[in-house]
Amino acid sequence: MVASLLHVGRTPGAWWKGAPDTVEKATRLCRKYVDELLRWRGLGALEIRYEDLHADTAGRLRRLFDALGLESSGVEELVNRFRQGAELPIPGVFRRGCPGDWRRSLTPEEAAVVQREMDEYLDALGYR
Repeated sequence: MVASLLHVGRTPGAWWKGAPDTVEKATRLCRKYVDELLRWRGLGALEIRYEDLHADTAGRLRRLFDALGLESSGVEELVNRFRQGAELPIPGVFRRGCPGDWRRSLTPEEAAVVQREMDEYLDALGYR
């Protein structure tokens, strides 16, 4: 999540003005997001992990659409169109990535900050 936040914050002309542009700011915001996730998890909210979305994109999106009461029959077509290059032309929104990619997209120093600052959340998020 930190790498994605930094992607937006470091992209000139990105849609989110004021997005975090340092690893420290992005990590602080990520911690706030995770704190909220953990609070909502206890209330039975639908949680979709990035790794699961990456592994089964259409299935997870269908589950999300269904939970929101939206028609989900066209999900496979949307996923296929995106994979064929029909990306949304909004600067700073999407980046190419995959689970664990943050270690490659951040400098070693930035990755060390993320690991240090997010360490206490690893168990709660299921990463250990």
